[in-house]
Amino acid sequence: MDGTRALVAAGLVMAAITLDGVQSSTEEIPLSGANTAVEFAGTNLISRQTGRFSGIAGTLVLDPAAIAATVVRVTIDMASVKTGDQMLTNHLKSSDFFHVTEFPSATFVSTNISSSRSSSATHMLKGVLSMRGVTADIEVPINIAITADRAKASGTFTLNRRQFNVAFSGLMDKMIRDDVVVTLNVDAERPRRGR
Repeated sequence: MDGTRALVAAGLVMAAITLDGVQSSTEEIPLSGANTAVEFAGTNLISRQTGRFSGIAGTLVLDPAAIAATVVRVTIDMASVKTGDQMLTNHLKSSDFFHVTEFPSATFVSTNISSSRSSSATHMLKGVLSMRGVTADIEVPINIAITADRAKASGTFTLNRRQFNVAFSGLMDKMIRDDVVVTLNVDAERPRRGR
């Protein structure tokens, strides 16, 4: 019995050491509007409109030795939307578009990051996007660059606004194209860890 207990105790110690090593290899990096940009571009029959969200909060749990183990969690304050036209900004906040009073935030949680064979992206980021009461899987081709002191990522992808109920009745809505181009950029400082 004593021998069994000793083996179990040794196993627990080894497991604790292993887990500690795994935990210490990851870095939790805060994401905010200061180091993360979420921009979008939509078009209608006569013009192209761009905007961005400044209210961003989240975390990047980075494993530099195993990028596939990295996890991204982001929440966007939908009322922080800004464009170059205040009238358009107000319209985007209304029930015609983001309906920020009813759906104040959008969230994204990654589910997988894998290497990409594309010449335009180093990785493919997959995750779950929840916006305006709709939750759907999305894929984002991204370029990831990890240096000694920075974690950088950038990517561009297309969302169909109607998939997330960003639409309204009337001729004006029919003039707006369904596809919206979204651009992401992260340039965050890594924890120093004795550097």
